[in-house]
Amino acid sequence: MLPPICSSWGGKAFSKEYQAKAAHQRLKATTTPAIKTASLTVRSNVKDDKVYIDGNFKGSTRLGLDLPYGKHTIRIEKDGYEAYEETINLTDNLIIRGNLEKVAEKPVQTTTVQTASAEIVFWRSIQDSDDPDMFGLYLDEYPTGKFSKLAKLKIKKLGAAEVSESSVPDLNYGQYHALVIGNNDYAHLQKFRTAVNDADAVSSLLKNKYGFSVKLLKNAKRTDIVSALSAFRRTVSQDDNFLLYYAGHGILDEAANKGYWLPVDAEPDDPSNWLQNDTIVAQLTGMQAKHVMVVADLCFSGTISRGLKIEQRTPDWLQRMVKKKARTALTSGGVEPVMGSGGGGHSVFAKFFLSLLEENEEVIDATQLFSQLRRNVIDNSLQTPEYGNIHQAGHEGGDFLFVRQ
Repeated sequence: MLPPICSSWGGKAFSKEYQAKAAHQRLKATTTPAIKTASLTVRSNVKDDKVYIDGNFKGSTRLGLDLPYGKHTIRIEKDGYEAYEETINLTDNLIIRGNLEKVAEKPVQTTTVQTASAEIVFWRSIQDSDDPDMFGLYLDEYPTGKFSKLAKLKIKKLGAAEVSESSVPDLNYGQYHALVIGNNDYAHLQKFRTAVNDADAVSSLLKNKYGFSVKLLKNAKRTDIVSALSAFRRTVSQDDNFLLYYAGHGILDEAANKGYWLPVDAEPDDPSNWLQNDTIVAQLTGMQAKHVMVVADLCFSGTISRGLKIEQRTPDWLQRMVKKKARTALTSGGVEPVMGSGGGGHSVFAKFFLSLLEENEEVIDATQLFSQLRRNVIDNSLQTPEYGNIHQAGHEGGDFLFVRQ
């Protein structure tokens, strides 16, 4: 005969064992601390990207997640773009905006040879022609080619209408150089989120649209900055132009009324790695360049400059500005803190600095740039940009000129 149901499982022994396990679970539930979490929202400037959190694929942007407090590494990838990666210490709800830039395709050597050969073959086929339209076709295909000057001369000699002149006045602007610095990863201070991205964008714009020779420093120490400035001081000539762009932390010594730039190795209570405005000015004063300009996107940056007298523009304005020496500074604020973000992946100041230079198609002087930038920044933030000459640095009334290439 079968034993009664649960006769060996449902008696007192079972009841005690069950009750003991239940009591243990209740005790565990009351003594195990709850894991704190926060909301993380990840966005980017491209579609169909891939988001990895701590090496694990989580989907595509826009993406919202709840993650435990602590350090996490966010990586955004897409084929054909430079990956965006950032490590955060999550202690509250946070939005990350990743900016992915396209990877520049390097032409293979054979393509370069073929292109050069094609230009030479084309030129040889038209060089003895009496038809100015043929030389016009060459200029359409190779506007900066090896024979472009000769093609223009041929058109002129053949009596055709002159090639349309560029809207940029033909003046001796000199060569353009820039030192661009973006500091995010501070060892002893709060980290920035946009400074390196700002520096990357400024560097790319100056090189590709304005013909600058650029040295880019990311997360620079004090020695990196001073060494780079010293190198430019030795190499920049008296007909050249030099731009120094800095995005990162700054501090004001109120007792001494001195402003400092803070490299990534700066400590809050030890000024040994701080970079004083006076040190920067000394390097710029000793530079031979005709036009020197500082663009400083940091707190208390206004202490580097004095007010600049705005001259009335006359027809020969550019001719006079090209010849006069300039030592000026465009700063994101005066002696107040400024916003390090708020510009969609850039600081508010950098966003409008970039957009105004991107929109320019001719020559814009720094005074014009400042006039437009100041209004845009004030309308979108609580900071007030300033522009002026650098005191006792050799300013002679000129202005920095941005010449679109």
